[in-house]
Amino acid sequence: MKHPNYAQYILRSLELAQLGEGFVSPNPRVGALLVEGDEIIGEGFHRQFGGSHAEVMAIASVKAANRHRIHRATLYVSLEPCNFWGKTPPCTKLIQQHGIRKVVLSAMDATPQVNGMGVRQLREEGIEVITGVHEKRGNDLVRQRTVYVEEGRPYTILKLVLSSDGYFAPATAGPFWLSDAPTARLTHLWRHRTDAILVGTKTAIVDNPMLDNRYFKGKSPARFVLDKGRSLSDGLKMFNPPFPSRRITSLPENSEDILVETDSQGNLPIPEICKSIFALGLGSLLVEGGGRLINSFLQTAYWDELRLIRTSKLLGYGKQFDFPLPAPDKKFILGKDFIEVYLREKANKP
Repeated sequence: MKHPNYAQYILRSLELAQLGEGFVSPNPRVGALLVEGDEIIGEGFHRQFGGSHAEVMAIASVKAANRHRIHRATLYVSLEPCNFWGKTPPCTKLIQQHGIRKVVLSAMDATPQVNGMGVRQLREEGIEVITGVHEKRGNDLVRQRTVYVEEGRPYTILKLVLSSDGYFAPATAGPFWLSDAPTARLTHLWRHRTDAILVGTKTAIVDNPMLDNRYFKGKSPARFVLDKGRSLSDGLKMFNPPFPSRRITSLPENSEDILVETDSQGNLPIPEICKSIFALGLGSLLVEGGGRLINSFLQTAYWDELRLIRTSKLLGYGKQFDFPLPAPDKKFILGKDFIEVYLREKANKP
């Protein structure tokens, strides 16, 4: 029999995993497939938080005529199978029950209850386990989950729009738009893919944003606004149903307000803000401004990506972004805008 192409099938598992984006957080995105005799007989992915894992879906997808082949198949999975009861049974037990004798995976699961123990349990049952196939891609896919379980905070994405001359806001107050229409739509896709969104007090007042996802099928993020002195008007769009924003404040008035004590400078500290959002079980956070809030995050280790949108529009004056940045990890053009993505080095984690 021809030797199986591990890389090819692991790449397919990574493709399948991507289909769960926006629906499974704070769980990781995972894809799996069963291959027997160089034929894919089943495949699946983790579709929704609290739902069946990718391994379960892959096994369940095998047609009745092929069920007898499962015990001869190799299971390819993008992430180490879980070995404990959570919202669903352990996948290691399911693999054993179906007599699968070989598992090939990409990344290890940093979840404390797993973290190598899933692989160890399979090997103790006599199952051959191959690890580290396209490991970097696998780790990149579950980066959000890794930050969530290792650092106890949401994976945090900062979004900032700049004029072509480097300003993020005019000198005078008032609503303004710098980005091109395609980029504005992309922002809504980012909102769908993240669990929570946060803005500062001034952005709430000046822009009066809704902070929802209106352009793509899928969910809107949970909405948060910094309102230290609880001064924002209840009439702002972000406080409208069906998903009203929650205030992060030092002066809570009701159960929906999130209490964060101010630091010695009188500010709401970034670490406590992140911990409060993490405590709600939200695995990812999109910070959409303003510039002062973005800069506050950049001064800490509590961020993971900076998505910088450089537009073709000129302001000529205003508030300038001058945080030193290395070369971007990724860049692309959308419409008239240039998007640059910067990743924070893991070595700088808190």
